[in-house]
Amino acid sequence: MLRLELDARQARGTIPSGGYPMMLIFFAYNIDKAPAGFVPESADDIRESGVPYKTRSIHLYPNNVITHMEQVPEMGSSPNIFNAESPYVYGIVIELRP
Repeated sequence: MLRLELDARQARGTIPSGGYPMMLIFFAYNIDKAPAGFVPESADDIRESGVPYKTRSIHLYPNNVITHMEQVPEMGSSPNIFNAESPYVYGIVIELRP
């Protein structure tokens, strides 16, 4: 389970009154099955890699505190997608949207 907390109170004066629309990309990949040197640096890296991921859209306004929990991959995923006994990397990529 991944837990993300965005606390806009820590960025007073830097977030516009209209806030920031964001896309969150939660992902997980098996270290043993990833290509050598695989280190995703963008949402496109995740989307194109074939690793399990989920997206969520949020909007962060000044003085917001957003807490979000996400499970990647979903409970009940087939065993070839996720093996809890293997070493995994979990992460989140945050994209600002127009």
